[in-house]
Amino acid sequence: MNRAIPNEIVEEIRARVDIVEVINDYAPLKKKGHTFEACCPFHTEKTPSFKVNPQNQMFYCFGCEAGGDVFKFVMDKENVDFPTAVHLLAERCNVIIPEKPSYNANNQNSNKWQQNQRNLRNRLYELHEFAKNEYQKNLCNNPNNAVVQYVKNRNMSSEGIEMFSLGASLNGFDIIQKANKAGFTNNELLQSGIAAEGKTGNLYDRFFNRLTFPIWNETGKVIGFSSRTVENDKKGAKYVNSPESMIFKKSNVLYALPLARKAFNELGFAILCEGQIDVMAMHLANYKNAVAPQGTALTDEQCRILKRYTDTIYFMFDSDNAGQKAIRRGIEIALPIGFDLKVVQMPAGKDPDEIFKAEGAEGIENIVNDAKDFFVYLMDYYCQGSVKNLTPADKGKIVNELLKFVQMIKNAVARAGYVTMLAEKLNISEGAIFSELNSYKKIVKKQTDYAQKREQISAQYQQRNQIQNNNSPSNQVNGEANNILPQQGINNEFVIDIPEKIKQAEVILLQYAIKDYDTAHMLSTQLPVELISKHPLGRALEEVIRVSVNGEHDLAVNYLAEFERNNSNELLRRLLLEPLYVINEKSKKKAIAECLFTVKLYALEQEKKLVADKLKKISSSEEEEILFSSYLKLDSEIKQLRVEHSSV
Repeated sequence: MNRAIPNEIVEEIRARVDIVEVINDYAPLKKKGHTFEACCPFHTEKTPSFKVNPQNQMFYCFGCEAGGDVFKFVMDKENVDFPTAVHLLAERCNVIIPEKPSYNANNQNSNKWQQNQRNLRNRLYELHEFAKNEYQKNLCNNPNNAVVQYVKNRNMSSEGIEMFSLGASLNGFDIIQKANKAGFTNNELLQSGIAAEGKTGNLYDRFFNRLTFPIWNETGKVIGFSSRTVENDKKGAKYVNSPESMIFKKSNVLYALPLARKAFNELGFAILCEGQIDVMAMHLANYKNAVAPQGTALTDEQCRILKRYTDTIYFMFDSDNAGQKAIRRGIEIALPIGFDLKVVQMPAGKDPDEIFKAEGAEGIENIVNDAKDFFVYLMDYYCQGSVKNLTPADKGKIVNELLKFVQMIKNAVARAGYVTMLAEKLNISEGAIFSELNSYKKIVKKQTDYAQKREQISAQYQQRNQIQNNNSPSNQVNGEANNILPQQGINNEFVIDIPEKIKQAEVILLQYAIKDYDTAHMLSTQLPVELISKHPLGRALEEVIRVSVNGEHDLAVNYLAEFERNNSNELLRRLLLEPLYVINEKSKKKAIAECLFTVKLYALEQEKKLVADKLKKISSSEEEEILFSSYLKLDSEIKQLRVEHSSV
């Protein structure tokens, strides 16, 4: 097992796995407000004190004080180290971790192979960022290009172009020549999918003469592109997307997710659109909670990623047959995961971009506000509007079609409510529908049992073959002792002697810094690092400020989860569970000012005391003069700080 796991792999696993689902396998969780709760799986209790926050992907027990992220939960529950927990979760969410080569190799070759894999992954990230920037320059600097003319003809706003980093590919070799000049190899261009190989062996730009849309992963890194043709005579595909690579798996990518995450919480739901231009129109109409499945029909993995941020999805697909089919398929995928689902009825032949340009944000708002409950939509679809002329046989067929959706609903009360709606719609008894539902469940159970048995037999067969292969002399790998490495720092908390008022001030600043990028960025200029304590909470505050300055504030909770694993601190675990629950926003400015004053005053007074102690022991008049000057300067700064604070 490879113990040196690249950070980007860890983050990919974190993005794909859902802590609620993981913990639910150990302790049945019940939703309460915006969190989930259960009796703690780490100690015996009768009243639930164990909480899970799906938005922050954190857990905490108010009884035994256990807490952390999904990796920490698996580490504690399975009694394993961090690398092992990562491998267990990787297997769960089908993320491949680069392992040592399967051939007989020494440790040096193995480490070299692993390093090459990490280097290639990093180079692909850099290459995609480079290509995105070059495509953007092309769009700005080539006014006569066909792509630029297409953008003008479509009246695409500069705001949208900038927000979504749209670009233009030029001739078939432009990006290849520029990338080569910047130091990227042809192999890296092929591995990324930005370039493809022609019949003669020469490389060409996969997206040439197209409008380009960068595709981001959940952490905001460019991992691929989608491109749209601008030619009237469409000889090729309308859209061309990046092929899958070691950094891009389309089944777990949602277009514009990094731009939409905050809006999921603010608006309370996610909107699923069909394509990139639709998403862009929705964001410009102030529905920044819009995303789109990337290059594929909606997948289970994409829904599970959304579930981390919201419990409600609005489907906003086209009104044509393909769009309606995609809605029904999407409902089948999302319903068993526990979403509340609604369907936005699009006017015939219209898409969000056309509505936004014709009617503005108000037009988009009107159709979103008129969204139907998914079951009302399904009943209307299968009944084809009127039910007056339906025969008993027609009603039987409609019930059978809709029962497959009803049985997916886990909540018994909601399930009964939908049965009532269907009975009233078709003017038949609820008892008859429940009878059919029970029969349907039995059929589904038989099919499920058969599928599970078939998978079990297949797994046993593969395991038997694997054992035989492993026992083969050619598959014995040297250097297994290299797999055993010391665990990362656990229970590494140390005591720093600081006053309680300083600890409390840093806690409040930490809470606000986690919640708000502007606060974190302000602290980077108003709170020098040397004034922050070395207590774990002070170091956590320093970490949030650091990642915010680096443009990664959205990932602050992830960084703090890793920090807490290596610097165990009970209060930090609790803060990570509920980082948004802080002092009333109205008193935010006053609270931050008070905390900054407390921290700065304490630091200056401590420094002044240190200088005073040195003055008592000094013998040299020259050194005494220097120290006394420092003492007076510190005394003046303290007085000035008090004056400034009193005027706030």
